Amino acid sequence: MRSNTGEKWLEQRIRKYGPVSKLSLFGNPSVFIHGQAANKLLGAQNLLELRGDDHKRVRGAMVSFLKAESLKQYVGKMDQEVRLHIQTHWKGKHEVQV
Repeated sequence: MRSNTGEKWLEQRIRKYGPVSKLSLFGNPSVFIHGQAANKLLGAQNLLELRGDDHKRVRGAMVSFLKAESLKQYVGKMDQEVRLHIQTHWKGKHEVQV
């Protein structure tokens, strides 16, 4: 992040694997989609393709979802889940392999 090489990484990934590929993000299987392939999969109802009132409505919903108050609530819920996971699966272990 500090070296601002994200775009370079994306370009290398697209050259190596193409516009649609599988990868793992934070240990979870994910799909990387770029360019026209992304448009075909996401369809005409994605935020970048919406216009006028539809765009305002969807963007407004996203903005309310990302407000600081909402994010605090989400972080609190995630914190609870992480603590429960650690308590359930890691408590008492002297070594955790990741």
